[in-house]
Amino acid sequence: KMLAFSLKKRGIVRIINSKNNTEIEAICFNDPVHHIKFTPDSKSLIIASTNDILFIHELAGKEKRILAGHTKPIRNMCLAQEAWLLVTCSEDGTVRVWNLQNKKEVKVKKYDNNDPRIVGISPNGTYIGVIDNTTLKVTNILTDKRIHLTNKPSTNVAFSPENRVAVAHYNLIQIFELATREKLQLFDGHSTPINFMMFTKNALVSLSSDSVLCLWDYNGSRLPLMGKGNGKVLCHSLSEDGKIAITGSSDNSIRLWNATTGGLLKRLKGHRSPVTVVRFSPNNKIALSGSEDDTVRTWDIFTGTMLTTMKHPAEVAAAAFSSDGRLIISGCRDECARIWCTESGKLIHTLEGHGATVNIVFFSEKDRVVKCGAANSTYRVWNTESGKTLQAVRAELEEEVPTPKYNHELQFYCDTVCVVDKSKNLPDIKRTAVFPTGSTRHVTFIDCSNVNVKPRSLAALFEVFTEES
Repeated sequence: KMLAFSLKKRGIVRIINSKNNTEIEAICFNDPVHHIKFTPDSKSLIIASTNDILFIHELAGKEKRILAGHTKPIRNMCLAQEAWLLVTCSEDGTVRVWNLQNKKEVKVKKYDNNDPRIVGISPNGTYIGVIDNTTLKVTNILTDKRIHLTNKPSTNVAFSPENRVAVAHYNLIQIFELATREKLQLFDGHSTPINFMMFTKNALVSLSSDSVLCLWDYNGSRLPLMGKGNGKVLCHSLSEDGKIAITGSSDNSIRLWNATTGGLLKRLKGHRSPVTVVRFSPNNKIALSGSEDDTVRTWDIFTGTMLTTMKHPAEVAAAAFSSDGRLIISGCRDECARIWCTESGKLIHTLEGHGATVNIVFFSEKDRVVKCGAANSTYRVWNTESGKTLQAVRAELEEEVPTPKYNHELQFYCDTVCVVDKSKNLPDIKRTAVFPTGSTRHVTFIDCSNVNVKPRSLAALFEVFTEES
């Protein structure tokens, strides 16, 4: 139900309602935030920035707790849902286990190579796995006894609820039974090193550095969700009912996928250049696509028929449906946004004045207004019916926001303003709160209404990745 994310170079964590894309809360830090996780009850966020401190931020009570112990930045962290345990590894060469219920450190361990990079913990909190340089070390937390599984160089580790462990050896995955140390399946389907693994209820998800995402069942059968030969996936979306995923690719095509099985349903052809944005209508019957061929097109997702073509004078950077599906708003590299009739494809309004590529567009206030963000940090609100400007603001950003080449490179503007008085000498813990308006010394705009996960976290598995994104 919630998505938490942070911009790479900024110390702001945004919490989003993933159903309606509205912002729940914004949390400000002095340093960039690298790791975020929800607690098992989803009532708090665990946040690690570039320093050596962990913050636990309660969403309802606004209380913030600090977990201190590491002396250098935290590299990675993993959560045991059943046991309410958190394991972290740091550049200080230590791995620490924390009890999230009493907010205390349970165990600290120094590793031989002084280089723990990846950590994993079993859901019941019994075992931790650490990649120390390239050496896998699995330890029973209760007895501190080490379990030897392999001597091969390892790059990733993940635990299943059934006490199985998946170990990545670059592009191969070996499954072990922890109790017997028996080798079970060997998964061979990736051609580049594996960056991420996660067990779901019935399968293992793996992601390699070439953006190939795979599902594996416990029998070793592989279901490729994104593979070579299909062009690079540039954008994606999930239908409102969660049954169908849509992707747009660099090979100019659009693909519809069964979000449950990962099977390909249809391939839609018509664009002459890479597809940069795809969206479903609220009733899940129509999809839109925007492309570098200067068009937005609509499609019947059941028949695969192209319904309308909306021509633009330049490449399309963003597009979205209204809440009733009757209108479409598009953002273009000619520095304009446009409102279209979904059914006829006719242009209703051209919204001029942004001064740069319009790369964020969405309807708001029951479709009465549209809100647009541009690459020059300007933010405009328009009346949907009249096409007149209601508000125009330029954000004073610390750095210029680049124009994304494709829709999946996240850009953020906002319909709320967070004003921070930098002249106030406040301690770090106090600055994790959003300050009230009243000062104009520093204004930061962030738009959270059109958030996409990265393309390799395919929309078909959106719910799997929300807490990891």
